[in-house]
Amino acid sequence: MKINRSLVSLILVLTACSQALPAAPAATPTPAAPSSTPTSSLPTPIIETTKQPAVSAALGTFLDAWKNMDHAAMYSMITKAAQAAINVDDFTKLYTDSETALTLTGIDYVLGPTTAKPGEATATARLTYKANLFGEFSRDMAFKMLLEDGSWKIQWHDGLILPEMGGGNRLKIDYTIPARASIFDKYGQPLAAPTKVVALGVIPGQINPNKEEAMNTLLSTLTGIPWEDIYNAYQGAGADWYVPIGEATVESVEANSAMIKSFPAIVASEFDTRYSYTSRGVYFSKGVAPQVIGYIQPIPADQVTYYKRLGYQGSEQVGVAGLEKSQEKYLAGTHGASLTLYNPQGQAISRLAQVETQPAQNITTTLDTQLQVNLEKSFQDFPGAVVVMERDTGRILAMVSSPGYDQNRFMAANPNNQNGVLLQNLLNNEDRPLLNRAAQASYPLGSVFKIITMAAALETGVFTNDSMYDCQSDYRGIPGLVLDDWTKAKGYPPSGELNLSGGLIRSCNPWFYHIGVDLFNRGFNKAVSDMARAFGLGSATGIEQIAEDTGNIPDPQNENDAAQFAIGQGTTLVTPLQVARFIAAVGNGGTLLKPSLIEQITGPDGTPTYTFATEKTGTLPVSPENLKIIQEAMHGVIYSKKPLGTARSVLSSMGKQYNLYGKTGTATTSEGAPHSWFGGYTDMPSSGKPDIAVAVIVEFAGEGSEVAAPMFERVVSLYYTEGMSAGDLLPWESRVYKLSEPTATPTATTTPTPTNEPPAQ
Repeated sequence: MKINRSLVSLILVLTACSQALPAAPAATPTPAAPSSTPTSSLPTPIIETTKQPAVSAALGTFLDAWKNMDHAAMYSMITKAAQAAINVDDFTKLYTDSETALTLTGIDYVLGPTTAKPGEATATARLTYKANLFGEFSRDMAFKMLLEDGSWKIQWHDGLILPEMGGGNRLKIDYTIPARASIFDKYGQPLAAPTKVVALGVIPGQINPNKEEAMNTLLSTLTGIPWEDIYNAYQGAGADWYVPIGEATVESVEANSAMIKSFPAIVASEFDTRYSYTSRGVYFSKGVAPQVIGYIQPIPADQVTYYKRLGYQGSEQVGVAGLEKSQEKYLAGTHGASLTLYNPQGQAISRLAQVETQPAQNITTTLDTQLQVNLEKSFQDFPGAVVVMERDTGRILAMVSSPGYDQNRFMAANPNNQNGVLLQNLLNNEDRPLLNRAAQASYPLGSVFKIITMAAALETGVFTNDSMYDCQSDYRGIPGLVLDDWTKAKGYPPSGELNLSGGLIRSCNPWFYHIGVDLFNRGFNKAVSDMARAFGLGSATGIEQIAEDTGNIPDPQNENDAAQFAIGQGTTLVTPLQVARFIAAVGNGGTLLKPSLIEQITGPDGTPTYTFATEKTGTLPVSPENLKIIQEAMHGVIYSKKPLGTARSVLSSMGKQYNLYGKTGTATTSEGAPHSWFGGYTDMPSSGKPDIAVAVIVEFAGEGSEVAAPMFERVVSLYYTEGMSAGDLLPWESRVYKLSEPTATPTATTTPTPTNEPPAQ
């Protein structure tokens, strides 16, 4: 077939962009073939060109409506004769189908000259089509117009969509879809990769009562689901019902095949998935960093048009959350596509363009799977979060959000999802396991915030480290208001005279109430809030690879606001990710780093198209001398004897092996028990491993020194011993990763009953 080069002006330059990561590779298109109604240049006027503002304005309005994909408005601007030939629904469908075939994301236009005679006009324009798969290309077009009822209308025909479509020709796009790429941890352990899993369920009517306990024990071993939950799942179910229980690995099912066959009630069905992980041979039913990795689903019906405009066929599964969503363009690759023109008889006339498939690219994360899983198991089902970040680089080694969930609940191929019960149980779970508490949930920070208040106190010059304050059981510096210290509820004697560092080490509330109120009354009313914002609070960390909340940093409006704000209460809200980031900055000498979950993106041949590099995003406005004072005080929180550090009883025993810095926090809530916080970092350059910064929160769990601090100890022990030792038992464990009893809570027995005033530790 002869190609009309003057016709084919498709400039098919694929575009892809990313703020943080490189663009996906561009494809090389095949030039378009001729059409039956070419329009390659602006037409020669049939009479002298004149200025026709009304004609140009009418055409501009029509094309503006197209820019907005407002097909109904476009239809209202075509002539009565054109409307008689096509109704509004068919008109809209023709445009929508054509836009989808072009993978059109938008159009631009430039109006050309107009020619006119009474009641008739010809307006010209150059249209630039922006197609996701086929890049940008232009067409010069002439629009015949009639004056009807005092308004200029378009003598519409299908060639005004694209000149090649004139005479009833239509566009069709055919796709080739690359296989979805995989997600790995830093060591190459697959976190989302093609695999097979076995769905397990039971038929209640076939359960042998004499073997029921043994059957449920086997199912519990294979799925990791507690025996009691399995038993409860089929209570009240019909005898012939299939009751979904959970999933297991192919290997574990094969190894126990003989035993499974001895229980006729068990139904085992193998299916293809991306998510499968075992811990000591048992299927890990809570997922591995599921809120970070995310999951895929078939394109929702109400989003099919959107995805087709992006170049999808519409039948694919796409990332819905986490890295699966944010890195979709790499994990999905570039769809190959062929754009073909068909005549009204359904015969292919010519291929207008072709884009070759570009393979998907694998994502290697910064996550350490073993550390991640062991920390997830440490939480049991208690709500909370842990962020472990390399102090000097910003790499996220673990991001735990508890409770977790099994991504296989969202896999369409999973037989256990056919009746939707397990998925609905997940979606309706009051503990909100889909929420990434590490980045999307904001909390009051409690006394960990005192690090920032101390920085503001020193940098204003109003206080020095030698400033002294008599820390009593309460603070009475605001007329008519008594604010308690945490020692009052514990029945401890007042801490007495403390310098500024001593105030942080002992976490003296009155000291920091005093700082907040004094700065406010001296005209430094925004000193603490400005310092908090400079520490990265109240704004996104910039991680971009997962959704995150910005939190809230208010400016105090009165003395009480200032007092509460100084100890991290009031309306102050932060995310654990933000806390880990500023703790790292304190530890690394003052540099705020952009956190990252992605180490590398690689093509099928293993060639990196992106490699992580440390990115500095800010500097703490704290002098080296003052930062040193803060660091030494954080060291004293763990090791100081005078005054007694709030984390000393829990963490000082690690002193011979580790060099730790930290701050406890106990944040009052409106729902009962306070949130337990700990923020800390390590400083051990001779260990051979990068130093880490850690933020821990356990929701409604009590004091930071009694719950979050032991979890920090667990993090440090797991990290430096590479998972071989889990350190001391957590308050809720009878043995490592095992609850003391089914009803155990993470609240330590010595935690006092919360009062109306915020505790300090």
